[in-house]
Amino acid sequence: MFQIVLGALVGLVVEETVRAYVPRYLKHAWLVIIGWATYEALGTVFVEGHLMTVYGKTENRHLWISYCIVALCGALLFLFYWWILGKAFTKLNEQKRPGVTSNLSELRKERQELEDELVELESKLRPIAETERIQAKDSSTFWMSRMFGQETESDRLRKKIANRKKRLQQVETLVASVGLSEGWQREARPELPDVSLTCNWPETPPNHISDSWTVRNRLFIFSSPGMEPVYNVQIQPVEIGDYVAVFDELSQLGNATRYCYPLIQQRDDGKYEPTRDIELCIVEDMDYGKPTYLDSQNPVQANIPLKLRYRDKFGSTYEITYELRYDRYWRSGKIYRTNGIRHIT
Repeated sequence: MFQIVLGALVGLVVEETVRAYVPRYLKHAWLVIIGWATYEALGTVFVEGHLMTVYGKTENRHLWISYCIVALCGALLFLFYWWILGKAFTKLNEQKRPGVTSNLSELRKERQELEDELVELESKLRPIAETERIQAKDSSTFWMSRMFGQETESDRLRKKIANRKKRLQQVETLVASVGLSEGWQREARPELPDVSLTCNWPETPPNHISDSWTVRNRLFIFSSPGMEPVYNVQIQPVEIGDYVAVFDELSQLGNATRYCYPLIQQRDDGKYEPTRDIELCIVEDMDYGKPTYLDSQNPVQANIPLKLRYRDKFGSTYEITYELRYDRYWRSGKIYRTNGIRHIT
């Protein structure tokens, strides 16, 4: 009984130790434990008595045959142990490894919940902010509370919206890195070159927006996380209403970060419009035109797809689809990655 308890204790300690420090040798450790248990089982009085009986009946000139049979049985037994352990550990790893599809579905569900919550919070913020603005004109108490740092309801809502937007961006990044997103499959092979796209487009508080329009050429930021440079990096032209946003082509993109901003052309004759930027085109399309990119769930948000194409050193062409999400209320834009690397040619 003592040996059984001691064996179980040794097995538990060895497994946890090997799992913590050398997990790849865990199967070997279990093979040693099972082999030792088998040796102990063969050393019992019952088994040893039967073996000695068979040994005593064997003639001396046939002893080498018995040795060969014992060696063969031992080898087959250890092979059987190794096969059983391999099956057991494979099944255990499959149960512990989370499925990509389930993770992705959970991330998509969280993304949808965050987007719905943001719509609800922003719809609450607008009337509250307008009410506070009216109160600020007619009440000195409101300004006194602001001077002493007291938070208003709109301040708390803005902080909550900022936290939800930060989490939403994290979820978008996770969705792109896990695998499938918007019907595309990300090819996560390390040999595929990658290009990251962001933009410098901070929020503008509504009370600081003037009636006159000022051209703000927002910078689109390109970076390549890989070791090898990529070439002919360009965002494809984007049609917005009666205008087209055209981006310059970067001949080469290495480890250094590169910038560019879109130029606006008329769709009909290609004439440049220096008094316009991409934001003005989006706003006019949302307010006066037939809003092509308007979000169906958020009437103040436009989602503009950006197709980024580039080549590697072998001349192969790749494409990544990003999405510029413009908030009409805050006059802000953020870029999200909506799919993985697509090999075109």
